[in-house]
Amino acid sequence: MIDLPGGNQRFATFEMGTGEDHPAVRLDAPARIESDRPAVISATLSEVLPRELREMWLHVQGPDGTWSRYPMARLEGQLSPVGAVAFPVSQLGPAGRANWYVSAVTTQGDEYFTELQSMSEARPASKR
Repeated sequence: MIDLPGGNQRFATFEMGTGEDHPAVRLDAPARIESDRPAVISATLSEVLPRELREMWLHVQGPDGTWSRYPMARLEGQLSPVGAVAFPVSQLGPAGRANWYVSAVTTQGDEYFTELQSMSEARPASKR
């Protein structure tokens, strides 16, 4: 309801947003990795053409708490931009865990991020 001068009132309906899907970074990654095998993290930036992707990065928090980033290779022939990188198992540290996320930057300068993820090392079951 909108109050107008003179005591008049009007009702109005507003639709927020454009109704279009917004770009999002979607992940394909294992929940756990083995330190003796490569684990590939791939990410797709939806609603964006491949030529519009400038760069994609894997960000990993190391055992000392500092963040490192690793460039993701672009995979050609896809309808949306796809990046892939081997997860750096050296960042798991003695606890066998690391926090990580992926970022993507378009040629227009828009940045997109995934939620913070957690990677853990699949440790062999102890022998009885």
